[in-house]
Amino acid sequence: MTKEYSFEVWQDGICVAGASGENGPRVMNETMRYARQYAADGKVEIRAKNKRSCELLEAGFNWLKAADRANKGQLEKADG
Repeated sequence: MTKEYSFEVWQDGICVAGASGENGPRVMNETMRYARQYAADGKVEIRAKNKRSCELLEAGFNWLKAADRANKGQLEKADG
């Protein structure tokens, strides 16, 4: 059994893109690239398709939160 990561990008209730593979960071980067492209048209949701993917996604969000705290909230304000 391979240790695969798998994510989907959803918009307006429709799966519009996805990525999967054994290299977690590469799969996450590809997923985020798709999410940025579709986000130009509206809100997107990233869904982890298995436990391994969910753990990677959670680790990424925890890293972003820590980076935001270290930058005194400047990451949130960068949007606009």
